Amino acid sequence: MRSFLAFLFGVAAVLATLLTVPAMWVSHNVANEDGYVAFAELIARDAAFQDALANALSENLVQDSVLPASLQPAAMAAIVRVANKVSDQPGFVTAWNDTQRQSHKIMLGSPGDLPAELDSSSRFAIDLAPLGTFVINQVNKELPFTIPAPNQAVVEINGAPQAQTLDRIRESPTYARNGLIAVGVLLLVALAFARRRSVAVAWLGLGALVAAGLLKVAASVGVPEILDRNTAPTPFAKAALDVFIGRANTSFDHWLVVLAVGGAVAAVVGVAGRLLTSRSGVA
Repeated sequence: MRSFLAFLFGVAAVLATLLTVPAMWVSHNVANEDGYVAFAELIARDAAFQDALANALSENLVQDSVLPASLQPAAMAAIVRVANKVSDQPGFVTAWNDTQRQSHKIMLGSPGDLPAELDSSSRFAIDLAPLGTFVINQVNKELPFTIPAPNQAVVEINGAPQAQTLDRIRESPTYARNGLIAVGVLLLVALAFARRRSVAVAWLGLGALVAAGLLKVAASVGVPEILDRNTAPTPFAKAALDVFIGRANTSFDHWLVVLAVGGAVAAVVGVAGRLLTSRSGVA
């Protein structure tokens, strides 16, 4: 009976891990503002995304300005030209990080905490205003007229409302914390019921390896499905979705490697412990 209970609690721990690891990743890399900014920092270095970003900056910054129609083509061309070459200039990374920080606030922050001139969004969106201000400051040095810097330049990444998904992201720290507690308790109970704890540790390690494999399969199947179902309203939105999801997949893979390595170590330790106890005659 004890072995059966140990097995049940061990399986429950593995199932809880399948839910907890994604929740932890979302909590760390999306729900947390600093984590999101760090996660998104490398995205701006993608060459294909930079082209789409330059065009989006040009369209949004000029359309939202009060420039006369006769000046808009020159302004758009200058913004595209400058935006395509500023990625190596001092201040670009800071401006991009400020863009992501402001985007995080309008998507996941409390509306009451936003400045009066900024609006919250129920969709996935990027507020290009901080990066746009950086680019415009460079552009204005080259033009005989001045382009005003925007307070907000929100570009929707997904055309459909995402209020429920955004709420779940906000709640992911709670899911992650409760999941960690559940996994810890289930592991301890499984070990408490186990007749041979070294064997239980080995099986739990194998369970972690299985969980890592299942999560990898789920990500491999789920990511293409998300890309196929996305309702990106603009070429920039499509490019942003592609690069963000690709970055997420790579980042999540690193977490799965840690889980798999931890499981492998536990399995080896458990097997080694069982061999040592068998040689010493301990049942």
